[in-house]
Amino acid sequence: MDNMSNFGVEAAAMQELFRRDVLITLVHHLRVTSWIEGAERIPTIFAAAGLTPQSPDEICNPNWTVADWSMGWDDIAGLDFAVYLDNMFQFAHFGLRDIGWEGMEEGSGYTWASLILMDLSSSRFLDYWTQVFSGEGAESISRCLQVAELANARHVLETGESFCTQLSIKERGDEGTAEGLTVRQLALLAGMEEMSIRAAANPKRPNALATISENGRTRIARDVAKRWLESKGRYIPVRNFNSARNDSLRKLAFTSLDDLVQRCRHKAAGIQALNDFEIHIPDERVADFLEDGTNGFSDTAPWGAEQQRQALMDSSFVAALAESLQFPADLLSLRVRELLAKEEVQRVQKALLDLTNAAGGNHA
Repeated sequence: MDNMSNFGVEAAAMQELFRRDVLITLVHHLRVTSWIEGAERIPTIFAAAGLTPQSPDEICNPNWTVADWSMGWDDIAGLDFAVYLDNMFQFAHFGLRDIGWEGMEEGSGYTWASLILMDLSSSRFLDYWTQVFSGEGAESISRCLQVAELANARHVLETGESFCTQLSIKERGDEGTAEGLTVRQLALLAGMEEMSIRAAANPKRPNALATISENGRTRIARDVAKRWLESKGRYIPVRNFNSARNDSLRKLAFTSLDDLVQRCRHKAAGIQALNDFEIHIPDERVADFLEDGTNGFSDTAPWGAEQQRQALMDSSFVAALAESLQFPADLLSLRVRELLAKEEVQRVQKALLDLTNAAGGNHA
């Protein structure tokens, strides 16, 4: 297994651990609600979130953990709270931005999800639950909040805007602005301690990190921060993907040749973002097929529709495409055949209609 494959496995493992943190965080939030609603309401509260506790008593039993139930990410993946956090994780760690979901801006769901994490992290209930009863939740909530902070820092770096101002100033009344990033935000993006960033900005050092002062606060201009991160090998370019166009092949057929091509390109971009912008393509024709003139998969000009269609008629090409995009080979093959068959039926129907119309005109 090469280094890129190892990185991919590591990224997937990171995401799996984070999703477990999200599940634990959600369960703790429901636990707090359960104390308000009463034990008899616990099954209803959890069922609304797609979860089914074995016993209401276990919810507030500190010896019980999420691992004791057969609950997983699939149970909560459809909840908005889970989607917002998962999107923040992908953007924070891999620069992968979902343009098929709500945009990251102040007042969006990302704001509210971050505020919920902030409230949970400073909860007296959580303190008591953790310190007195050694119940789980505090570490998971803390890690989720750090992901939100990192995602917000990356958003400030790329756009000059925070999607949660309260998240930016949670430590010391400081927030990143269009003028630049805070020391903490750059530290998060670089994976360093704040003291390391301050040391790098010491004017006595050669090639010191340039800073600016804004209302008595230290800032690092966005372009300066980006160049500095690049020089340290810590900058992660942002890539867009569209979850709305990347649905499971088991649930959604291709509606047209263009739909197939676009969904394949979005899937490829997603794989790249999770694998340090690398993707295993066993057949050069697949790279040519995915190239749109800007995404850099191939040096050739983008294929036309007929060239794309001819390639999809080759079973070896479809198999290579499936391997590249991590689709089930048999399922992709059937979906491609389904699309080509529908196109052929449409062509036959159009030819019949044209012929019928022409015959009708001749024998009127």
